[in-house]
Amino acid sequence: MIISGTEYTFLVASDADRDGLSWECYCNFEGEEKLVLEVFRNDAKECFEVSPFVSELPLELYEYVIATAREKLGVIKP
Repeated sequence: MIISGTEYTFLVASDADRDGLSWECYCNFEGEEKLVLEVFRNDAKECFEVSPFVSELPLELYEYVIATAREKLGVIKP
């Protein structure tokens, strides 16, 4: 997906160490695919957490990632 002229890719990842799932957002940064933003469904704390890994991400990216994360990650402890 292209947002503000930058191409982003996304994936769902399971994290047994942190006890949850994440919706991860990557982009090509200086020739390498870098994780730039994550929404984590923390099953231990029963909450969602948003973590940016670079500064100055466009608002449209946050809006898309947060809205899509709820669909991709599902509910906490059904």
